[in-house]
Amino acid sequence: MSADGRGLHIKQLAKHFGGVRVFDDVTFDVPPRQVTALLGPNGAGKTTIINIICGIFPADHGEVYLGGGRVSSASSRTRPSSAGSCGPSRTCASSRL
Repeated sequence: MSADGRGLHIKQLAKHFGGVRVFDDVTFDVPPRQVTALLGPNGAGKTTIINIICGIFPADHGEVYLGGGRVSSASSRTRPSSAGSCGPSRTCASSRL
């Protein structure tokens, strides 16, 4: 993470669904205004990491910081419609036109 605390900082992130370990000890930084790709095979946990960053899923372990502030989980939000104003958010592409 940069000295001023900006950017995205993922520290020791872990997520499990029941007895299935999705990932353990994921740590990485994305500096401000940098385009970064998250690559991996199907089932590697890419979408789960994005969902944790956006606060849709809580992490089982670890921390997510954006712009120096900790990103909270969806359980702390009062309404899904307010998610975009609370920090990172996501959208899904549709193949229908």
